[in-house]
Amino acid sequence: MKKDQDPFKKLAPYYDLFMIKAGLYKTNTILKMVPLEPEQRILDLGGGTGYLARKLLGEKREIHVLDTSPHMTRFLQNTPVITTLGDGRATPYKEDFFHGVILSDTYHHIEEQNMLLQEIDRILAPGGFLLIHDFDKNSILTALIGCLEKLFISPVFYTTPQHLKEKILKRNYVLDKETYGLYWFIHVYKKLTL
Repeated sequence: MKKDQDPFKKLAPYYDLFMIKAGLYKTNTILKMVPLEPEQRILDLGGGTGYLARKLLGEKREIHVLDTSPHMTRFLQNTPVITTLGDGRATPYKEDFFHGVILSDTYHHIEEQNMLLQEIDRILAPGGFLLIHDFDKNSILTALIGCLEKLFISPVFYTTPQHLKEKILKRNYVLDKETYGLYWFIHVYKKLTL
């Protein structure tokens, strides 16, 4: 993405406030569901301003944010969160590098979702967790959110929780936890060891 094409150039300063006021962040639910342990290395893929990533810090955890927008990641300057500008479909990380990967409000922004999942398979260590928080394609509220996202951010590629679950379970994962809201869902998967 070219810098002048970054939709977050103007939105970034207001993004967290909007997400909080609109009730779109599900941080507390995510923190209850994610299997946090000391000394983990966790990637918040598409983590933007790092709102969630900062909440994951502690107990010698190494938290990374990968995002395409320098306007979003600049809010992580002077924090212990390690930021990388890049694309989740082709990351700079080594194989089996992370103990956990989180996609919160990210999955539906990626058109090549199979490519994204393949890259997560590569960088997530066996026994690690994959948490996906996204919006249910069949919800009318998701359709409204999608209109706003298409207007201000980018095209969207929503899926249903069931379709996503089927897609991931065909890979080397088991479903560990799941929860559902009116228009959103959170799944936590565990990558199996071979």
